[in-house]
Amino acid sequence: MTKMTKILLLLSLAGLVSGLLFVSGGLNSSGVVALHVLLPMGAIFFGLFLLSKVLEKETALYDEEQLTHLKAATNDQKSAAASLKPAAVPPAPGALRAH
Repeated sequence: MTKMTKILLLLSLAGLVSGLLFVSGGLNSSGVVALHVLLPMGAIFFGLFLLSKVLEKETALYDEEQLTHLKAATNDQKSAAASLKPAAVPPAPGALRAH
């Protein structure tokens, strides 16, 4: 797991556990109604964790594919540059004067 997926998992677990404690009445939160938002927040972070976990392998494959394309493009540019002949150097402006 990458660092981001670990962070999302920790946030989702913290939100779900604390949200379940407040909603079930395990902790007294009668004065702070805003703490009831922790359960949906945990569910949202869990959904983000699942999405990042599913797409983790795909992004690794995409990055690898893009790296191979980049290497191929730089190799093509190097070979094309080596096969080109140097351009003819134009004569100096004063060299073409008629005598």
